Amino acid sequence: MSCVADSQERLIQGLMKNGIEVWRLDVPCALLLRFACLKHRMLCWEPLEVSGIASYLHRDFLERTKTSTVNTLEQALAAINRRHNIGTPRV
Repeated sequence: MSCVADSQERLIQGLMKNGIEVWRLDVPCALLLRFACLKHRMLCWEPLEVSGIASYLHRDFLERTKTSTVNTLEQALAAINRRHNIGTPRV
């Protein structure tokens, strides 16, 4: 397993520990998340990109949808909380 795959797996496990459902997509972004949002009072969806090299079409999607690109669990949870409220994260 590559270093990128290892870090993505740790990120996914951390998100799941925080009650976030995670789907691996690869295209147009690495992950699709679903979680209980306290701000919107409903289940919300959020695309998330894990740092890496993206194709032109991939980058275009990320820019148009303002999808966050992260390296760590802390960055991922902060990105989610910028648009939503998932409560106090467990890191």
